[in-house]
Amino acid sequence: MPRSYPPEPEESGFLEPPRRRPPTAVATATPPPPYEPGDYRGFRSATRIIAYSVLATLFGACSVAALSTLSPLGYFLGGAGLAGTLGISMKVRTALRARRQWRQRRQYRRAA
Repeated sequence: MPRSYPPEPEESGFLEPPRRRPPTAVATATPPPPYEPGDYRGFRSATRIIAYSVLATLFGACSVAALSTLSPLGYFLGGAGLAGTLGISMKVRTALRARRQWRQRRQYRRAA
């Protein structure tokens, strides 16, 4: 808004009053929510889940091939391979479960 008279210079050299900054609130911020099992930290992408599934399939096929040799080393490698296949399969299942929970939470938040 223009003034009808020229502004008078102040001693400090400013033509307007100093700006007021609101006081900062110390320690009033809310802490982050606690970690829940199956939260984003355990989230796996669809590509990673597919890669784990393919790895488990190949690992299982190699272990069956090792078991078919009917030698002690073949039994050992086949058993280790099957154990690895089970471990990878459990990891895939956990990742799929976490992904499903994440989707449900996202849909619930969008609906609210």
